[in-house]
Amino acid sequence: WRPYLNRMQCYKNPDKVSAADDWLMSPPVRLERGKTYQVSMDIANMFSSYYGLIERFEVKWGTNNTIAAMTESGIQPTDVEGDPGDLIKYTNYSFAITPEQSGIYYIGIHAISEANQGGLLLDNFAVSEPVDAGTPDAVTDLNIEPGAKGIHEATLTFKAPVKDLSGKSLSSLTKIEIIRDNNVVKTFDS
Repeated sequence: WRPYLNRMQCYKNPDKVSAADDWLMSPPVRLERGKTYQVSMDIANMFSSYYGLIERFEVKWGTNNTIAAMTESGIQPTDVEGDPGDLIKYTNYSFAITPEQSGIYYIGIHAISEANQGGLLLDNFAVSEPVDAGTPDAVTDLNIEPGAKGIHEATLTFKAPVKDLSGKSLSSLTKIEIIRDNNVVKTFDS
């Protein structure tokens, strides 16, 4: 991993026979027990549009910035194929961390591509402010159908969350709010 145009880059191994096994560790992050944090990042495959190469990465986290301490899984091994029509296309990846103990933690991005691939780009790495672990997760199966003939309206359909941010089943859900430009435009009660 190395800095590259205000992002991070993990370039292929020059010997062309070794698979990637390269870690990029975050700075220390103080996390509180019982709070949930969203970790997000944009990842791109550097050369997919030219050569059809497939990159692979995973994300782990732990209590120290060593490989041995990366014991918790954030993102399972994931292929990054890219879009043949785009030179470089970033995809946003995210996951939630709910630590069992308060303390300092590190997040490790692990390049694990096969030998003789191109490289990965990482941008916009972020850790959110904490929220209570019991906060409902996002809605799923969201579909937005715009109004006919450019009318300024839309029909939204979605499934209400059944789990909280830590992955536990919700016992109840009091409301869902639809917000546009920081204003509540519709509230679904109960």
